[in-house]
Amino acid sequence: MNSAPEARSKASRNQTVRLMYAENNRRDVDMTLSHFAKFAPEFELVVVDTGAACLKQIRNNPPDLLLINHQLPDSGSVEMIKNLRRLAPNLPVVLIGPDNEDFFIRDLRAGADQYLPKSGGYLKFLPGLLHDVLYEHRRKQSKGLFDAPQRILYVGHPHNNIDLALLHFAKVAPNFTVDIVNGCSEALAHLAQSSPYDLALIELRMAEECGLDFVRKAKRSSLRLPAFILISDPCDEDAASSALKLGAADFIIRHEGYLDQLTYRIVRAIANNRLNRLNEQLRLDIAKRQLVEESLGAHQIELEMQNDELRRAHKELDAARERYFDLYYLAPVGYCTVNKEGFIEQANQTAIGLLGITQDKFVRQPLDRFIFKEDQSIYCLLCKQLSERSEPQACDLRMVKDNGTPFWVHLTATSQNSDGCAPVFPIALTDVTELKRAEEKLQLAASVFSHAREGIMITATDGTIIDVNEAFFRITGYNRDEVLGKNPRLLSSNRHETEFYTGMWNDLVKQGYWQGEIWNRCKNGEVIAVMQTISAVRDAQGNIRHYVALFSDITAIKEHELALDHDAHYDALTDLPNRLLLNDRLKQGMVQSRRRGRVLAVAFLDLDGFKAINDDFRHEAGDQLLIAVANRMKQVLREGDTLARMGGDEFVAVLSDLPDIEASVSMLTRLLTAAAEPVLFGEIALQVSASLGVTFYPQAEIIDEDQLLRQADQAMYQAKMAGKNRFHFFDAEQDRDVHGRYESLEHIRHALAAGEFVLFYQPKVNMRKGTITGAEALIRWQHPDRGLLPPDRFLPEIEDHSLAIDVGEWVINSTLSQIEIWQEAGLTVPVSVNVCARQLQQKDFVERLRKILSAHPNIDPSCLKLEVMETSALKNVALICQIMESCREMGVLFAMDDFGTGYSSLTYLKQLPVTTIKIDQTFVRGMLNNIDDLSILKGVLSLSAAFHREVIAEGVETAEHGAMLLQLGCDLAQGYGIARPMPAHDFLAWSASWRPDPSWVDIN
Repeated sequence: MNSAPEARSKASRNQTVRLMYAENNRRDVDMTLSHFAKFAPEFELVVVDTGAACLKQIRNNPPDLLLINHQLPDSGSVEMIKNLRRLAPNLPVVLIGPDNEDFFIRDLRAGADQYLPKSGGYLKFLPGLLHDVLYEHRRKQSKGLFDAPQRILYVGHPHNNIDLALLHFAKVAPNFTVDIVNGCSEALAHLAQSSPYDLALIELRMAEECGLDFVRKAKRSSLRLPAFILISDPCDEDAASSALKLGAADFIIRHEGYLDQLTYRIVRAIANNRLNRLNEQLRLDIAKRQLVEESLGAHQIELEMQNDELRRAHKELDAARERYFDLYYLAPVGYCTVNKEGFIEQANQTAIGLLGITQDKFVRQPLDRFIFKEDQSIYCLLCKQLSERSEPQACDLRMVKDNGTPFWVHLTATSQNSDGCAPVFPIALTDVTELKRAEEKLQLAASVFSHAREGIMITATDGTIIDVNEAFFRITGYNRDEVLGKNPRLLSSNRHETEFYTGMWNDLVKQGYWQGEIWNRCKNGEVIAVMQTISAVRDAQGNIRHYVALFSDITAIKEHELALDHDAHYDALTDLPNRLLLNDRLKQGMVQSRRRGRVLAVAFLDLDGFKAINDDFRHEAGDQLLIAVANRMKQVLREGDTLARMGGDEFVAVLSDLPDIEASVSMLTRLLTAAAEPVLFGEIALQVSASLGVTFYPQAEIIDEDQLLRQADQAMYQAKMAGKNRFHFFDAEQDRDVHGRYESLEHIRHALAAGEFVLFYQPKVNMRKGTITGAEALIRWQHPDRGLLPPDRFLPEIEDHSLAIDVGEWVINSTLSQIEIWQEAGLTVPVSVNVCARQLQQKDFVERLRKILSAHPNIDPSCLKLEVMETSALKNVALICQIMESCREMGVLFAMDDFGTGYSSLTYLKQLPVTTIKIDQTFVRGMLNNIDDLSILKGVLSLSAAFHREVIAEGVETAEHGAMLLQLGCDLAQGYGIARPMPAHDFLAWSASWRPDPSWVDIN
């Protein structure tokens, strides 16, 4: 039995406790009120600030418990305790004060029940301490008086309060016999007829008259009125003084929880009355002791016996009280009592805890409020059966916690009737949520075991089969009786090595499960593939108790997988490995080659003349030829080599584990021979040859399988170009050159898309007149890593590539856009653009140029001049002349660039419709000190004048170059001596400030 103070305190916290708090420190008062409101709401606090106010409150309305500060303004603790004990000797008193041992001992000796130091965190312990003191006080007060029969007369108009009191007495003090009378007249008559009562409970307010009037009448009559307690409502508190003057043993005001106080006050009043009678008798005996000494002795003995009886009653009452707390309030099962209207009258702590609410939210509420909506019909049926039958009723239903969570309970209800009173229904509530879940799991497990499509086998730890399901019989052919007590080895197919089963059991022991594919033998001898999972089932201590195996027949899936795998990896016509399987074999061969330090050869083979056979003899002949050639070539290879069909008439052979490159020659020769042997198609002999390209692995650089195949493919084309029916080895050095150019082209293509190209402009001037006659657009690459690159660093890479056309059109379009910007700024100059031979010779060059010009309608086409290199123009004079004439019709003029560097003749100069000739800068730079360059320069000027062509000199780097050109009659020039190429935004400022060299002014 648990009798710890903490358990007693918890049991009492469901009752309201009237606590008077005498404290003059306002801060301590506020802290205490806040703490009790939050953590101990069962305490109803009345606060006073002086000792006098405390004593006055106790006279008018004594509390259940008194909490006093050690030092009040008008009295000390010892003086206060003495006054309290004279006024209310049985009121429990707790003091709080300094942490001083002398104060502690002195106040306890003076009569305090407990002393709590005001040290850090004392409020945390205060509610529990108060509960313990109050419980101990009540236990002492009522000790031993609940077993002796006590007759109680209850005078008052019947109502619910009397019913509640009767129910309370039936539970707490079943030794009480209570007679109820209605009004004063009936009470007086009852006292006249009945034997004496131990106590009378008198209601202050009754239907006929006041309870005090009844007391007065009873005292005036000859009737014996027992000790009585007056009960009133809170509004009648002033009647207490009158009641006490009339001799009332006690006066109690009806409030929440007053029934608990009433029980103890009845016991106390009976005991006090009994003691008073004994004391009165003792006084009479003392007065007569000289006359009746023997009688006095007898009375003294009787008094001692009564005192012993009282002590025994206190002790038994204390034990009963403790059993009541343990067996009811602290019981592991939830208990509550419901009246006939369905309202909860009483509940223990477990029932309240099940619902997660406080007692005030549960008691006096209808029980069906806490029952799950869908299960309320079950509760209604139980209530109906309970009212119709006398035996207990039980059911399982769901209730709802305060937070809305439903849970299962087993509800047992009985009916109780007490001496004609309305019946009550004690109800026991047991939480069976986990039991319900376990039942659902068991039902689900049984259903899964019976209806699962997978076979299930349960074994002991030694492998002995304990149980199997219906699907096990359907898959293996063994019924349950044939396998129980046997070992799963009876399913062994002998397809797995011992290591397989060793690994399986190691996984089971270490990881607790194993999953994989396994081949089993059925009862009829058929071997099937199953997907199986074995799991270890452990007990609460973690020990393995059973193994459960789930498996399903995947034989059809495996066969289908094999068929799909074959279709996915083998050629449908020749049954050779296809490209997918070839890649896998090639990867494995490369790994083995690196590991063993051996050579791997990859031969790409294409049949020569196969297309003609297909065209001449239909596809049936071609298919038969491919099958025959494939079989022959496969036969000449070694067992570890691979021959795959890439598609059409292309094959790849992977020759692995070669000691060196030379070792492949004989094998390649056999392949060529096998491919060239005739194949009969009916009476026709079909014959082809083969071209082989071969590459080897490993190489100096890191390479993957796709690159190897590309290398072999390139070598194969070289073999075809060399005459077919031969093999050719791949040249890695030549491929690196081609690959490097490819990367350069890709970088240029990316630069064009990313807008990394820019145009610089070099001015063209008339040195004699000092005017600007135009500009030449020159491309540059603003490389993100290498900086600004001149054209000779990237244009040669695209000279013979289609990318040159895209770059050329970007230059023309950007030049026209810049001309528009300059015109808006007030500068109108023609701009020349270099056009490469590949771009100029496009069939749709004129149309593409016309489209670009149409996108810039504000630009006069004559502002655009196209410069063509002499060597480009001479490759196809007729076509170039036609293109130039078409452009002239649009207004676009041409200039011949680098004139004198090619092999031009007077005829070509006459035919080409160019308006301007540009003298190459190599002749201009050397004319000052090289007589040959000067002679060529004079010849070009003479030819230009003879054919009426405008001439402009490039490479003017000094004033002397300009002076010499002016003397020779060449006025137009460009070069570093005039201006370097510059960004477009600098050209405007330069054009506004440029002046010719002073040495040029007077030259004729």
